[in-house]
Amino acid sequence: MSDSKNVLTLDSLRQVLNEALGDNRFINIPADQSLLWNGSISSIEFVMVIASLEKRFGISLRNMDTSPANFTLSHILNQMQGNETLEITPVPPAVSRSGLTAAIRYPSHVFAVAVIIFIFLNIVVAASMQSFLARAYSAFLEEGQRLYPYAGNFSQDDFAFAVKHHRISDDSLEKRPTALLMGDSGTMGFFLPASQSIAACIENNLAGTRIQNLAWCGNLIPKDLMLLEAAWDHQFDLVIFTVGRNYFSRLRVAKSTAALRHCSVSWPLFEQFSKRIPQNQRGPFDRYLRSLKSADLWHFGPLRRLSFALFPIMHYQPYFRYLFTMKWLPDYFISDMRWSAQYELQERALEKSPSGIQDSGVLTQDLDQDQLQILEQTILLLAQRNVKTLLYIEPFAPASWPHIVSGSALSMASIMDGVAQRTGAKVVDLSWSLEAADFTDSAQHYTASACLRLGAMLASSIQPLLMPQ
Repeated sequence: MSDSKNVLTLDSLRQVLNEALGDNRFINIPADQSLLWNGSISSIEFVMVIASLEKRFGISLRNMDTSPANFTLSHILNQMQGNETLEITPVPPAVSRSGLTAAIRYPSHVFAVAVIIFIFLNIVVAASMQSFLARAYSAFLEEGQRLYPYAGNFSQDDFAFAVKHHRISDDSLEKRPTALLMGDSGTMGFFLPASQSIAACIENNLAGTRIQNLAWCGNLIPKDLMLLEAAWDHQFDLVIFTVGRNYFSRLRVAKSTAALRHCSVSWPLFEQFSKRIPQNQRGPFDRYLRSLKSADLWHFGPLRRLSFALFPIMHYQPYFRYLFTMKWLPDYFISDMRWSAQYELQERALEKSPSGIQDSGVLTQDLDQDQLQILEQTILLLAQRNVKTLLYIEPFAPASWPHIVSGSALSMASIMDGVAQRTGAKVVDLSWSLEAADFTDSAQHYTASACLRLGAMLASSIQPLLMPQ
């Protein structure tokens, strides 16, 4: 080499490599140990080392023996000393470090960049959903016929946001006799398009009416009251509450309250609704509100509400998951969304009759009196607004299954008849109106033909309430 060229030694090679990877790991590594086999560098860092050496010395190492066993410091030194074009050019350490390594050393920079990207993404999402994606998003929501399409994996958890995008919030629609259909996943129409849900079938049977499908998965009357509160300022003449054994079982209510984060995160709506009840009658509401708040903390509710308030993408993420997993990916990719919308409906889980006799009643010691009082106070509140109430006892199981109400239990019909006598509500009992082939994956969900029959039966009970002669 000429005098103008620096001599490359083992120490100077270590220094160059330390600068390349941004630390001092090469100081004590023996010269004859494989850098790959002893874990000194990863496969990604191997590429970075070669690239850094080529850039630093302006040479090509394509023909260098880079087998793992031979990739030692002494081997690198010998290979490079045989290159007559070698020249060490001083480079500031900040330039020689890889971007990834430097970022790892300064995690605050990574976090700041991530926050900036996330904020920018949210601005783009908010602007897009209000402009060129608005029509597509409305189609995804079935033009507001339901609070969300098909199944729970298509929903976001903000009740107020969902009601805002429901057609009930479109005050430009023609005024018609209107009923709110509250309920669970079966009432909502899981695995079916909105046009085949119970609400749509009722509306088809009652020309000139509007049946607003405000059902959301979960067997909880308080959940229905949160949605009722979100829709309170809009016009309606009748409220139909779906009821069943799980709605008034103390054990089931406690489990659902603890598990369903879309209910607990919306507790402010329940609190707001409870303030419509006279203060001396709020005891059941207050006790249940405490349970909701406790469950909400378990599900990190405060952070989730803050994210809903600050980041539009939290509301729209089901739509983007739908685009990616159902529109962009090929049909053979079976996502949970695709399964719910295209395949779940084919299941028939109840075609095999159970060996025992089904007890369809609620044990007296398990009957949740607070839930009954919450329902009754709500019916009386609605009556003050001149809104009528219909209690729809949903199908329990196939009619062909052997069933009884044991001596220690109360039937749903008798429980709801008591509510009706105390409040003036009407009751329609469809507990045993379906057969095994009418259910899909469970007793909670129905086929399109079952919804058609349920809709016709409910329409006959709704007509005198919504369209009196």
